Amino acid sequence: MQFIRRQLPLWVTFFGALYIFISWYIPSSFTFQIGQRRMAWLGQDIITGWSNWISIISGVALFYGILTLILYGWSKVRSRQPGYGYSIIMLVSLALMTALGLLYGTKAAPHVTSISYLLAPGKLQVGQEFALGLFGQINPFQWMYTNVMLPLSATMFSLLAFYIASAAFRTFRAKTTEATILLIAGVLVMLGRVSSGDLVPQLSFVSDYIMNILNAAGQRGILLGIVLGQIAFSVRIIFGVERSYLGGGD
Repeated sequence: MQFIRRQLPLWVTFFGALYIFISWYIPSSFTFQIGQRRMAWLGQDIITGWSNWISIISGVALFYGILTLILYGWSKVRSRQPGYGYSIIMLVSLALMTALGLLYGTKAAPHVTSISYLLAPGKLQVGQEFALGLFGQINPFQWMYTNVMLPLSATMFSLLAFYIASAAFRTFRAKTTEATILLIAGVLVMLGRVSSGDLVPQLSFVSDYIMNILNAAGQRGILLGIVLGQIAFSVRIIFGVERSYLGGGD
């Protein structure tokens, strides 16, 4: 049992990672001779096969995540925990969108160019738009996505602006040299990005220079560090040094 739970996953991880590593460096398919036997290397087929398995595992993980979310929300509703009303909304919305997607599909009707609010002379037809979908003229799933999901997403992202402004106010305090530089750069970028910044061409130039040169260089440095960290972490997993994916322990 210890071998199945600990040693076997380590060996599978090692040989699987090594096999994929070699396949990416030798992706082409070819044949070669070993003694009297003729062998075939199917590098591209190996990569394609593993890509399919990644898609399958991702689908299973998504299903497991949704199931966990449903069980968690239902447990809150059943025990009447604080905020269980939001869980009710989540469960009802999940069931509704799933049912509409299975019944009507996820694509809009070909002849419908816009499924936002329909304007008619003298009145706004809102409820009728969803009712039309029941007769096949407008997809109810797409209607819900466009008129409910997208506005809610836009609202959530718009709220982030206030949090960013609050964080910037607390961060941009010129108490140290680094904070002063950050404050000056932030002010120049903000002035150059707003519409009034076009009145002063120098502000737009300075803003673009900070974003496209200094900021891009910093991002690339951070990205390089992330990649090196990923390589080091992958090597630790391949050689069995990092075993957290086994559930802890040695």
